[in-house]
Amino acid sequence: MVNPPALSYSTVYHIYTRGTNKTNIFNEERNYDDFLTLCEKYIPPVAYNTHIAS
Repeated sequence: MVNPPALSYSTVYHIYTRGTNKTNIFNEERNYDDFLTLCEKYIPPVAYNTHIAS
């Protein structure tokens, strides 16, 4: 698997969880589990909560 480009700070990303014409992209339960694992790995280092009051 090729390494994806790094996520950038101060950038908004939309993560799609369905395919063209609303088709399911998770053919098996483990596909969804793998997706969640990758989200947990790559999103927190660059994510921040914009709703936190200063």
